[in-house]
Amino acid sequence: MTFFRKSLCILFSLFVVLFFTSCSSAIKNTADELTLNSWESTLENGNVLSLSFTEDNATLSIKFADGTSAEISGLCELNDTHFVVHDSSTGILYPFSYDVHFDKVEVIYNSKSVSLYKK
Repeated sequence: MTFFRKSLCILFSLFVVLFFTSCSSAIKNTADELTLNSWESTLENGNVLSLSFTEDNATLSIKFADGTSAEISGLCELNDTHFVVHDSSTGILYPFSYDVHFDKVEVIYNSKSVSLYKK
């Protein structure tokens, strides 16, 4: 085998290895999909609902049309279908279900759901 063919084989092998390692994604499951993104939706009444994650914490906030706001924020435990926010200001546990659909997540609390979209 000539030097050129050996070099070409080595370069091709290197390209294949680099291609497949660079294609690996950080998103491995729906919990990752949920926490690696920020989510937001403007509701029919003009209120803006947003959900974001930082390390082990979640923040669910709502900005009301009248300019006031409310927030649930604290330590978050989650799996591929549910998450629980331990609100640090009240000590209340808020359990949610969720289902991620590409750029949209449906969040369910007390049998009521809302769709949020990636920011």
